[in-house]
Amino acid sequence: MIYSSIDRELILATADTINDTDTTFHQHIAIFNSRPDDNCIATLNNGSLLTLDEETHFVMLSKKIEQKYPCLENDPGFMAYELDDPVYFLAQNSSNEMELNPPNWGLTRISQRELPLGKAYFYPASAGRGVHIYILDTGVDIEQPDIAGRAEHGISKIKDGNKTSSMDYHGHGTMVSCIAAGTQYGVAKKSLIISVKVLEDDGEGYVSNILFGMSYAVERMKAENNSIPTVINMSFATGQSSSLNRAVDALTKKGALTVSAAGNSNHKHENMGRNACSYSPASAHNTITVGAVDSSDKLALFSNTGKCTDIYAPGVNIGTMSTNGKSALASGTSFSAPFVSGAAALLYSQAVAKGIFKTVHPRDIKKDILTTSTLDILQGVHESNNRLLYSDTGIPSEIASKSQATTEIMTTIPFIFYIYYWLLIILLCILTF
Repeated sequence: MIYSSIDRELILATADTINDTDTTFHQHIAIFNSRPDDNCIATLNNGSLLTLDEETHFVMLSKKIEQKYPCLENDPGFMAYELDDPVYFLAQNSSNEMELNPPNWGLTRISQRELPLGKAYFYPASAGRGVHIYILDTGVDIEQPDIAGRAEHGISKIKDGNKTSSMDYHGHGTMVSCIAAGTQYGVAKKSLIISVKVLEDDGEGYVSNILFGMSYAVERMKAENNSIPTVINMSFATGQSSSLNRAVDALTKKGALTVSAAGNSNHKHENMGRNACSYSPASAHNTITVGAVDSSDKLALFSNTGKCTDIYAPGVNIGTMSTNGKSALASGTSFSAPFVSGAAALLYSQAVAKGIFKTVHPRDIKKDILTTSTLDILQGVHESNNRLLYSDTGIPSEIASKSQATTEIMTTIPFIFYIYYWLLIILLCILTF
């Protein structure tokens, strides 16, 4: 195989030569920094072209590279061949029983700076309104009550029999969606979820499927004149992939914020997390890579770490909803990433409300999330950035950490209601004792 050290910035757009119904396993990907010759592509058996704007093109090759492809390799824009590696979601476990008060401890944790946990989740009134969150995953049950009316099927690269299917027969994508934007369980309660099914029902897929899913997201952004803030959640991992990382960075240039799970190491011994820099899309420069911690602010035993892990978020025994209206407890960096996706949606929606969205770049959102995070309180994160997600709503952290409210309180409630609220708390305490 030929590998290239050329590094270029990329933008994503879909070529009209792609067959959207083709879900063939492509065993290799040829990477180009200029469009390859169409006559060459026509000579390839089952080869297809995915164009990521004028600087980035992928040729999907459905057969192993056992022979030379001179017309590809001699093209001036040819950069490298890369295996179309498997991709896996990052769930550790799930169950169908949970305590519903509160339904998701992670919401409380990202609302306060320090432990012990309170019982309130604070969020801005905009609540992610006007923001699209793309879930690249196993699909989404868009009829799930926690997101129904705010979720829709985008595209599927996965076949169910002879037809492509957008249904989530596993539950992983639905659980991720409800953490990002569920009405009860989610961070950004008014965002729109767009399902992009790129993983099989067993949680596996291939890099080529991910690239097609990304292409769909950018084509839709283009059709919407880039007028809608976009967050793309990727709760999966593969070995380090140049094509996937380049495409992820391309999305940033196009205006989409990407959030990636750091990955699960599955080590049984403490302090044994692997380096997230060895995986994609976690190692992509412009994504926000998220590791997992538990409710005691300790590194989850399964979570990857390392300098590519930008931030940590709750990821152990997270309350969420699965398919068919079932509640669930879920663990994995898969379920840490959507906390950050939801927090990003909150920031975007506030920018929309203020009429300044057009001036906000994904790098601004990433910077805000990292700089407002809670620093140096996590245990066992090794050489990672010791940052815990904090969803800054303007409410003092002291109030958030001490609150014993059992319902979620929006920051825009008029001041007089805060007075009534605390008077009621005092009265209840007096009556109790």
